[in-house]
Amino acid sequence: MLVIGRLTRNANVKNVGDDRKVVEFTIAENHFFKSKGNEKGSQVTTFYNCS
Repeated sequence: MLVIGRLTRNANVKNVGDDRKVVEFTIAENHFFKSKGNEKGSQVTTFYNCS
């Protein structure tokens, strides 16, 4: 999956299990669209929690 957006907070490294580490971060992606017959567009933001 390819997500292009903006980081919304600093990445956080967590230790899990023995010697494994996981990086957690959140990405915000904006979608802009216009409905038919509507002059003003709308923007929707989707947040992706990644690890």
